[in-house]
Amino acid sequence: MKGSNNIFIVLVVVTLIIELSYAQPKIPKGDIPSNIPSEVRGLIEGLYSSNPVARGNSAFALGGMGSKAVPALLFLADMIDDNAPLRWDWVSGPFQGLPRENTSPGQEAEKAIQKIIKDPNSIGHLVIALKDKSPRMRREAAKALGKTKDPRVVAPLTDALKDEDLSVRRVSAVALGNLELTTPIDLLIEALKDEDKYVRRDAVYLLRWTKDFRAIEPLINALEDKDWSVTWDAAEALHEITGQDFGKEPKKWQEWWEKNKAK
Repeated sequence: MKGSNNIFIVLVVVTLIIELSYAQPKIPKGDIPSNIPSEVRGLIEGLYSSNPVARGNSAFALGGMGSKAVPALLFLADMIDDNAPLRWDWVSGPFQGLPRENTSPGQEAEKAIQKIIKDPNSIGHLVIALKDKSPRMRREAAKALGKTKDPRVVAPLTDALKDEDLSVRRVSAVALGNLELTTPIDLLIEALKDEDKYVRRDAVYLLRWTKDFRAIEPLINALEDKDWSVTWDAAEALHEITGQDFGKEPKKWQEWWEKNKAK
């Protein structure tokens, strides 16, 4: 009898730990924008629940709303690390929307994000979100646009390369690389002068991918960047574009370029 009581206590403690240790959105619940449609807002509030089934169900339901749930992307992104185990046979009562498979709130949040950004109507909402007053929202919007593989997002993402927030510029550069589409060379060259080393490095990567000869001289200049990773990547980019290999020696590259740029 005593052993049974001990087992019961352990189960209660484990249950409490599972319910209390969860990855709810980092934005305070009271700061959820008031202009979000009530249906979406209600599901976003469900992501804050201490009940993992409620969190998973809310994420699942948001994924089924398509572009209407774009305002929830920021909140869903904070849920991806929520690994509380969910088994379909636990799902009952008001939480019958979840799929009949073992999952977690984080997995449902990730699947919801993919469903939302695949909706063609989401692109317009995400482009608007790139102008949001919150840098975090702009960053998440840029990240989501990079996953759409849609050529219509190139222009807004290149504009975002000039964002006042370093993290937004960085994510926008990565997003453009994920698109694997033609990016305006002049904007990438301008990004080589950014104060943030990660933005400069991503610009080097994108210039390498374009293999455009207009990038050669700016990349030679990048060999003198104060960050070693930028100079390393610039040397690799120059080798990829030209077929030549002068390492990280700007003088040798410049001499070669002066002799060959007319060609």
